[in-house]
Amino acid sequence: MKKILILGVTLVAIASANITQQNINPYQENIPQHYPYTQNYYGLSKPIMDKIQNSFPGAFIVDVDWEEYGYEVKLSNNMEMFFDRNGNFLGQKWDD
Repeated sequence: MKKILILGVTLVAIASANITQQNINPYQENIPQHYPYTQNYYGLSKPIMDKIQNSFPGAFIVDVDWEEYGYEVKLSNNMEMFFDRNGNFLGQKWDD
């Protein structure tokens, strides 16, 4: 009797696992993944992206603001980096 009960419980567990797998949204696989350092992120040029990656390899871009002088790039480590319109590095500071 115990063998039949164990076999029944096992079959129910396998069947429910199979149903769970079938309910996965088939379109979810086609959703593009977010990568923090895609080329030309927010329209930033390659020299700007290279400077950010070389200065703070573990950080990613949170926001980019277009200012009259150029770009203000906010990073995930609370650092703000400043670049002119030509992509030249102007400076950096910790975000308040």
